[in-house]
Amino acid sequence: MIEKDSSSGEKVIPNSTLESRISRLGYIETNAEYLTAISIANKIGTYENWVKRKIEEFRIVPDDITQDGRGRDIKSYSAIVVEVLADERSWYDMYDELPDMIGHHRIAEVIGRSYGWTRKTLGEIEAKASLSDNERKTALYHKSYAKKLREIDLSTPMDNGWLTLRALSEATKQDREWTERKLQKAGIDGELRRAAESGRVFTHYPPESLNIILEAVSSRSAYGGDWLTSYKIASLVGKSENWINRALLEFANLSKTLQDDNGVDREHYPPEVLQEIQNIP
Repeated sequence: MIEKDSSSGEKVIPNSTLESRISRLGYIETNAEYLTAISIANKIGTYENWVKRKIEEFRIVPDDITQDGRGRDIKSYSAIVVEVLADERSWYDMYDELPDMIGHHRIAEVIGRSYGWTRKTLGEIEAKASLSDNERKTALYHKSYAKKLREIDLSTPMDNGWLTLRALSEATKQDREWTERKLQKAGIDGELRRAAESGRVFTHYPPESLNIILEAVSSRSAYGGDWLTSYKIASLVGKSENWINRALLEFANLSKTLQDDNGVDREHYPPEVLQEIQNIP
């Protein structure tokens, strides 16, 4: 979500994260090789200072630290970091080749988003456009807006195996509200991620959520059927719940924990208990 700075009133571009960049790389063939900043720079064809700036910008923690002969730290990074920085360098090389002023269609192409999303987001950040000199008077934007929109897009990681509430409900054939309650009880929080198929942003839950729900389903009580809760008995008998609960103490050994119509576990009583309660003067 794009917000305004409370002091300046300017639009704030969300910070992209290392995780969101990794999530867009797809399958990566990793190995045990660790590379220093200068080795990464040589491998991807750029400067060591550029690599170091990006390592600091993305808050990348070294995977290995050793000391040289003078006791100075030598920081090394895994193959996944090399892939992220190679992708970043490749994009910036393409960016440098762009003309200074480009239309929203070109911005959409270089950031890999739809034309509709690009136009909408340019509007949200109040991007300033100039009209081209041709007859069509096309709106042109400085290419720096492509960089800003890419950062906005990269601020949301891809789904990458994470599941929406709808997907969890369909996979387990359980009600959404019941599923959400079980996730909350398990301390599982959702987060905004981008669906790979549609490109839209939804709340997603981590992959282990599926097993959590399946385990909850396996231990879930059976449906109440024609068995009755104290609330239902009270409504049928026309007495207060407090009166009914006192009367039900005599039948406590007959009760079972079953699901009510809302899928909530409650104490239920067999139909014959209703008849006994109705006969109490």
